[in-house]
Amino acid sequence: MNNIVYDIAIIGAGPAGSTLARYLDEKYKVVIIDKKIKRLVKKMKNVVEDY
Repeated sequence: MNNIVYDIAIIGAGPAGSTLARYLDEKYKVVIIDKKIKRLVKKMKNVVEDY
């Protein structure tokens, strides 16, 4: 198993957490921890493709 090291962990993938992750991802390795992350990932893929 590979260990991945992140610079920042954001708890909560709501509007604030997602926006913060988007901006911090430009300089840091970021992970979002949320109980509903599977649904968010599907939504974010659509947002990123349309950006």
